[in-house]
Amino acid sequence: MILPELGERLGTYAQKKLSGRKVEIRVNTKIAGMSEVGVKLSDGTVIPAKTLVWTAGTAPNPLLAALPCQKERGRLFANAYMEVAGWPGVWALGDCAVIPDPDTGKPYTLPDPTVQRKFDCGGGCAVSTAGDYARLAQMLLNRGILDGARVHIDPGPGALAHIRGRPLQLDPTRLDAIVLTHKHLDHSGDVNAMIEAMTEGGTQRRGMVLAPGDAYDSDPVILRYVRDYAASTTVLEVGGRYQIGGMVLETPLRLRHPVETYGLRLVSRRRTVGLISCTGYFPELEVEFQTDLLILNVVFRNPRDEIHLAVPDAGRLIAAIRPRLAVITHFGLTMLRARPWELADALSQETGVRVLAARDRWRLGLDAELGT
Repeated sequence: MILPELGERLGTYAQKKLSGRKVEIRVNTKIAGMSEVGVKLSDGTVIPAKTLVWTAGTAPNPLLAALPCQKERGRLFANAYMEVAGWPGVWALGDCAVIPDPDTGKPYTLPDPTVQRKFDCGGGCAVSTAGDYARLAQMLLNRGILDGARVHIDPGPGALAHIRGRPLQLDPTRLDAIVLTHKHLDHSGDVNAMIEAMTEGGTQRRGMVLAPGDAYDSDPVILRYVRDYAASTTVLEVGGRYQIGGMVLETPLRLRHPVETYGLRLVSRRRTVGLISCTGYFPELEVEFQTDLLILNVVFRNPRDEIHLAVPDAGRLIAAIRPRLAVITHFGLTMLRARPWELADALSQETGVRVLAARDRWRLGLDAELGT
């Protein structure tokens, strides 16, 4: 069988397809050499040819052997953020890395040469090193968790590819709403693509779009041609309450950010979820976001400005609100260098509230974490 690393089913399928297209396959046979006459195989056969196409195998770069890092079969061990174990600020991916499966905690099978996996790793590492946020902020709340509502919040760059790819494999046509907390591109870069996907290119008028007024008006990020694709397009306002299926979306406060920005409360009969998007700290946040699950965009390790939260701000809010579970996300480079999962553990110890650090393509089971 060819392609054993893909498993018997896919390997057999590929072999059958290639054979059907008149490709001759010789297993357990290697190329022993080549000349102007043709290609010589390890069984002594010579295939007359003037062109040789070589497909390289997957192997780690020999340079890795000299690095004092933990390895498996020559590849560097990395965590879910693709940071090399024991080496903060150093990342590894592709054929050079052993990456843990976020669902099982075990390394992906080696070798794993599929382009999908390398694409996911490359995108995730680029997000980490560029200081973009782990995509819990691009949050999909599944039917049954919040009274029948599926909501995508802040579809930033690559959102559509992320939700369609492994391991999420979600269907955007089943969305009930797309929500923007604000129009900055790291939160809205894929909003038009997501509206197109939700409505199947405008052929099925469905779903809601909810965003601040300046996302539609001055220097808009939601293009005019897609606005009629959705069943309804709504402008968010302070104190707003918006029905999405059996759930209510609330915007209790305008946040402190250079553009019009709102924090969100998602209220169902079973539980509440709060999302404090990009903002500086102010006391009213502690009052308005009393929720079971609290999600905070924490950009900086230490305070740097008045328009983003830092770890001390997050600790203050978590200690005051005391949710059943808190999640930190939207990490800048200082957060990534400090290892977000370790910062989350420290916040848990400090506040007495369980705190988790989000990561790319992460599934958070609210039923399992919060109970019924």
